Amino acid sequence: MINPFQRGLSGGQRSVENYRHTLALDVYTHSICAFRLTLVSDTSVDVAMVLRDVMLPLPMRADWDGEMEWP
Repeated sequence: MINPFQRGLSGGQRSVENYRHTLALDVYTHSICAFRLTLVSDTSVDVAMVLRDVMLPLPMRADWDGEMEWP
């Protein structure tokens, strides 16, 4: 699905750019696990990077408490 977003340019001109959203959704909680925003079209590499983000999430931050940890 291509979603055009308008972004402002100098001189008051406006341009429409095409972006592609690639999302990974959790079926049970309906939450977004990972996403990619690419220009024009997505490739198999973009889909592979989304799957990588799902399987290898970022580590917990030091300021998060123990309740945020996945069991």
